[in-house]
Amino acid sequence: MGESAAETEELRESLKKALEAYRRERPNLSLRAISKNSGVNRYFLMKLLDERGDASSLDLKQVLLLAKFVTERAQSREYEDSTTSEVRKAIQKAFNLDLNAAAERLQKFVLDELSDSYQFLVLTLARHQHGISRAQIQNLLGMRGLKVCLSYLKSGILKEINGRVLFSEKYVFEEKEARIVQRFPDFLRFYSVARPQEGRHTHLVSENINLETLKKIRKLYEGVHKKVLALVHEPESQGDISFFSLAAMTSFDEIEE
Repeated sequence: MGESAAETEELRESLKKALEAYRRERPNLSLRAISKNSGVNRYFLMKLLDERGDASSLDLKQVLLLAKFVTERAQSREYEDSTTSEVRKAIQKAFNLDLNAAAERLQKFVLDELSDSYQFLVLTLARHQHGISRAQIQNLLGMRGLKVCLSYLKSGILKEINGRVLFSEKYVFEEKEARIVQRFPDFLRFYSVARPQEGRHTHLVSENINLETLKKIRKLYEGVHKKVLALVHEPESQGDISFFSLAAMTSFDEIEE
């Protein structure tokens, strides 16, 4: 990342001071609680406070999460103390990155790592063209889902307009293949054969085929996906049913092209 050993050590010390100042104000908070509140890895906090900790490098994501956390603490008190100011300057020197300008990178970090199924589903519902109401989120995901929604509203990842919860424009939630595959079970728990036939569909096809046919089938799926996407985004398609479509195709074998 280009930071020198001296600049990294300076940054480590400024983060350590900020963390220690925060702990002095809240002596009853454990590192586990601080980690949960800030989103910073607990191991990173422990190493930061350890005098023998390795200062040769610092994880940018953890640095930005902690810097954001201590900065927001200062803003809530309506002034920026010396430790927060030191953190800003140290980040600028170590990474040539202004803390305010780093918001976009931090936002991407936050949305790239979703280990909780409720987080994923709340963000998926909030991506609907006209958002979703808090009542719908609670109805679908219960109080736990509503709490996640409120947390994202507070952090600014989500916004609420006319009773609809939507994604803030500055955040990006990419549909990465690995993430979708990981979250298959989260969607399938909503699928039930007890639901009306006109509101559900499933099929299974399994056969020995050649590579060219496999490629053709993939194109067919891509074509159907584009048509469904266009249909659900038409103005006359909008309603109160939270629809999802999940499709996957591959082979049992390892494919060699």
